[in-house]
Amino acid sequence: MTTRDNNGRPTPYNGWSNYETWNVAQWLTAQPDLYDLCRRHSNSANTYADVAFELNQRGITSTPDGVLFWSETINTTELDAMLRELS
Repeated sequence: MTTRDNNGRPTPYNGWSNYETWNVAQWLTAQPDLYDLCRRHSNSANTYADVAFELNQRGITSTPDGVLFWSETINTTELDAMLRELS
């Protein structure tokens, strides 16, 4: 689903590095229970990987749009920054 330019490089998607990262960020901040989870993780040294691990423990492996929380295309650095901004 990642959009690529003529040279095969990923193009930005709504201010995020790609669709998958944008989609995960949207779902994590739009759903109250997921937002609360992210807020809890933003107040510590946790990272997006910790959020994805907890979601996996709950049996939640993807967004309702089908983007896997452990997808290799997700820019975890951007999602880590998003978590820090929630604190």
